[in-house]
Amino acid sequence: MSMFLRRVVAVTFTVVSVLGIVNCREAKYDEFTGNAPVHANQYEAPSTVVLGIDLGTTNSVISVFDKVKKTVETIQIDGKVSMPSFVKMDVKDEGMLSKNVMDEMDKIRKDYTNGSHYYYNGMWIKNSFKGLITPIVGWPAIERMKNEKNSVKNYIYRFKPLLARSTIDSKDSNVVKTTKDNVKYMINQKYDEKLKKSVLGISINDENDNEVAWITPRSLSTLILDELRLKFELQWYKSPSERTEEDKQQLMQKKTCVITVPAYFDFVQKEETRDAAVYSLLNVHPDGIINEPTSAAIAYAYTCSKAKRLSDMSEKSFLVFDFGGGTLDISYLNLDEGTDVLVVDGHVGDNFLGGENVNDLIYKEFQDQLKAKYNIQPENFPINTSLRMRYLVEEMKIELCNKQNILDEKVRKEHLRSNSKDEVKYDVHNEVVKRSLVIELDGGKQTECELELSANKMEQICTPVYDKIRKLLDNTVDPNSKGNEVEGLIQKLKTVRKKEDVEHVLYVGGSSRLFGIRRLLMSEFTRANHCFDLDPDTCVSVGAAYYAASLEGMIDEDQFVALVDAIPMNMGIKLDQDMFDVMAEAGAQVPNVFEKYFTTTSDAQKSVRIVVGQTHSTTKRFSNTKTVGTFDLNMPHNTLPRGKKRIKVTFDIGSAGDMIVKATEVGEDGTDLPNGQTISITKDKTRLSDKEIEELNKKYEKTKETEAKWLEKCEKTKELEETVLRFRDEAAMLPETHPKKKVLNDLYKESNYWIEMEVKNRNDISDDEMVQKIQEKLTDLASAYAALGEEQEPVGKPEPEKAQAPEEAEEFIPKEDL
Repeated sequence: MSMFLRRVVAVTFTVVSVLGIVNCREAKYDEFTGNAPVHANQYEAPSTVVLGIDLGTTNSVISVFDKVKKTVETIQIDGKVSMPSFVKMDVKDEGMLSKNVMDEMDKIRKDYTNGSHYYYNGMWIKNSFKGLITPIVGWPAIERMKNEKNSVKNYIYRFKPLLARSTIDSKDSNVVKTTKDNVKYMINQKYDEKLKKSVLGISINDENDNEVAWITPRSLSTLILDELRLKFELQWYKSPSERTEEDKQQLMQKKTCVITVPAYFDFVQKEETRDAAVYSLLNVHPDGIINEPTSAAIAYAYTCSKAKRLSDMSEKSFLVFDFGGGTLDISYLNLDEGTDVLVVDGHVGDNFLGGENVNDLIYKEFQDQLKAKYNIQPENFPINTSLRMRYLVEEMKIELCNKQNILDEKVRKEHLRSNSKDEVKYDVHNEVVKRSLVIELDGGKQTECELELSANKMEQICTPVYDKIRKLLDNTVDPNSKGNEVEGLIQKLKTVRKKEDVEHVLYVGGSSRLFGIRRLLMSEFTRANHCFDLDPDTCVSVGAAYYAASLEGMIDEDQFVALVDAIPMNMGIKLDQDMFDVMAEAGAQVPNVFEKYFTTTSDAQKSVRIVVGQTHSTTKRFSNTKTVGTFDLNMPHNTLPRGKKRIKVTFDIGSAGDMIVKATEVGEDGTDLPNGQTISITKDKTRLSDKEIEELNKKYEKTKETEAKWLEKCEKTKELEETVLRFRDEAAMLPETHPKKKVLNDLYKESNYWIEMEVKNRNDISDDEMVQKIQEKLTDLASAYAALGEEQEPVGKPEPEKAQAPEEAEEFIPKEDL
């Protein structure tokens, strides 16, 4: 039996935004025993406090919205606006513990007597280890590292890219390998007894370099978020000893937060981030995981625009260059006039390119200097010496960039005054910074080495980083190319045709302060307004706090900023003849609802099967897509003939990328019948690995040249089926005694049989031959119809579509008789 229906009309409804109060989830986490969080789904009152958190690879920031002043304040952490995403695991042996602590640890271990490890404070610790492991987070860990004299592998950093990764999954191999090459701790696959699955684990070692425990990137993220929350509470609610009863009551009130992630984080990584927050007693809004570039644009809209209302902003579009410690996101956003909806027009990026890559290049330069000047082999450094040199790299880089940016600004102003049409010459002003590093050599002898970094040298060694950025911006791909080259941002954009059309560039992330980055972007976008008003270190967190406030109804109605993202690939369903009907095209804005009508392929059809697929390509073959969901719609009371029963299919795609697909039987009066069926498809189900994308592309390339002729065959078959259906419909309108009724019914039955046997069950002739065969059949039918002696509409041409509610369908979709 055939398994398909027929499409009628496409109706699209755009959901501009969903702002206000929605159900939130709370977490209860016993830090000592490690109990899992409890999610509350009941309705809760609006938050009294909303937070915006930038959980960064290198540094993290927390900001709070002041609902009285209607502004955002960034929380100071140890006198600074950010906190290093840096953890020191302080390992103490049994002999260093008090009896009370030892007794408490023994109680915890009793719950895990059957295993080799017990769970405590986010770590899996060996039962044989009787000591205590205490995390030191943020600036105290940095200070501890700078003064460290023993070589230990318990300084953990750069772990954010490892969220939801695995050494088993081939798609993660690059990020895991890159991280391993640039850190001093061990990364291995472990089995988590609580989650009952394999996870990525980071080793914690004792002084003899033996592993005594391990921790996941998610638990490390929880430590960072927990420290941010505690610092916020300490500043916002006074110190514990100074808190009044009112302060304590406020501290217990619900705090909702929005957390930012790189634009290229997938669904699983976003959910891993959400879980880390839940375990740190933070209440993440259901729509509270947003992309970092989007958050930066929100910060600009609320702060730097100088507009009284968002609708008054002159800056309607922004290129957001977000260069953080570990990731690069370049996004182009538009503030839609009239709706104040912030639309992501397009973005590119690199999950493995950030300021740390620049640090790696400078570190390599310093290694070369030590070899050339002092005959020292840095590869043999103790771990603590390597870490101190890496910290020195960061300090010297910041100092050099701050000084050189001042000089560069003077050069640019002089260049403007001269009205010169030549390129700006920066190399005549070459700033230099120097620092000393004390190194302990074999035998305990110490030597003081001077390290030097100049602007010209930094430009030279950072060329590979700049080349990657230029490619992300400028790369042009031939649409007919069979390679896997990725389009640059300018080619991807729909609203911008050339770089000269970009009007505003926002610099986000600490690494956007690199003078080389500013030179590059100013040469790329010569006519743009380059905005340095935003604080690159805090603007992402500030934007998240403003967005959290809008979600909780704390922002005036005329100051709402809604978020709209784009679908990364074509989403649709399977039709008759293996055709793929696109319900939502790649690039379509979400949240959004997409709706189309279909019809049946057989008389009194009792069920229909909806098969959902997705693809990056423009294929019309469903077999060239990835199936992401299947469900049946039962219609036990349907008695209508083929092509008369209508079925409405709806794709409801949320801002987080999750999708609800619904199929509903439509009654003869046009109303929806109550037997609708739905399927929920989460974004992780639609995530394509690099291997899957490659396989789908290969499959499409194999059929690409023949697809046009195959599609012509499908369309010609559809034309023939519509012609035959009109014979049936016309016969049904004639009285039983009419002489033409039997002839039309016979033509209908014979033609249906011919289609089934000569078209759908024939695989021994080419598509080209089949098109010719069907055309000949259409000609024969036209002659037979003309012989009836009455003037009718030309055979093979569908009746014109009427403006009112659809009565007929156009396409067939899967069906199954139960």
